[in-house]
Amino acid sequence: MQDLQDILDEAVHLKNVPGISMSLRSDTDHILLQSGYTSARTKRPVSSNDRFQVGSLTKMFVAAAILKLKDEGSVDLDQKVLDFVHLPNLHPTLTIRHLLTHRSGLKDYISMEHEGKALVSYGLQDYYLPPTLLIKTAADGSPNQEPGAPFNYSNTNFIILGMIIEEITGQSVSDVLDALFIHPLELENTSLPKQAIPLSTHGHSRLTDDLMEETSERKELSFYNPSIPWTAGAMVSTPDEINKWLYSLMNGELLEDESLKEMMSFSYTGDETEKYGLGLAQFEFYDGTNAVGHHGGIQGYESLALYFPNEHACLTILINQMPSGVGIIAKNIYKTLFSKKEAQS
Repeated sequence: MQDLQDILDEAVHLKNVPGISMSLRSDTDHILLQSGYTSARTKRPVSSNDRFQVGSLTKMFVAAAILKLKDEGSVDLDQKVLDFVHLPNLHPTLTIRHLLTHRSGLKDYISMEHEGKALVSYGLQDYYLPPTLLIKTAADGSPNQEPGAPFNYSNTNFIILGMIIEEITGQSVSDVLDALFIHPLELENTSLPKQAIPLSTHGHSRLTDDLMEETSERKELSFYNPSIPWTAGAMVSTPDEINKWLYSLMNGELLEDESLKEMMSFSYTGDETEKYGLGLAQFEFYDGTNAVGHHGGIQGYESLALYFPNEHACLTILINQMPSGVGIIAKNIYKTLFSKKEAQS
């Protein structure tokens, strides 16, 4: 346990990360550790219940919600997007599966501009932008989109999936996620906020507001506008609650077996170390080990949630700074924990 705490403390003291929180959950272990502060300004220590922005870990929840609706007979993955979302410039052959696998041909709205500013920069302002605007901006900027195109990670895909969930259910995505996962699993600190909410864990960023350049200055962020990342990345949670959800998913408690199998039907992305399924990635993690999960990065926060099939264990790390090197920290934790267990056995 001390070895793991030393890894977190090193990230805080030597890598200048403000705060970090981790959870590991397996059949035999349940470890919660933290280091550093919720705010570089106030120096309040991070606790296990402090909520972080989790960024694109949101995509796992949204993809699982779509598959849950499929299990209930409300949707087919090969249905056309235009059956649900009636917006101009979306290709008539675009399907839900194309969105889930990032093969829609649509550009990522995050880096595109609205009224002369990158859309992602509006996340730091109290300025609501509807999902239709985000999608239209991306669709207008993708005139030669071709569904079934090579893998191209695009947040636009999961904004459209959010609209599809609302069209099918007649409810907000926030309420759907609450009903499907959050309330049944008693995830008290997890939500998809409908509006900006105060977080006990402040974000810290060394990037410009458009996320394009790293600067020498570190800004502290106490506000984030969830309408910008929405169903592509606006959820808040704790490491232990992310792990509880991921562990339940991998144990077959949330989806039918066939849907979980589809979610984990991984194909190449162009990166030799990563494949992608339906809202889940498979990483060549360490020393030939494969892990399943997702990485997240949003202004002021970085996250990584992983399931290790061989060890039947989940590891989630949340950090209140972007960039922070969360992948290196995760590998050090894995090596320390599981290499030691192998040596003991």
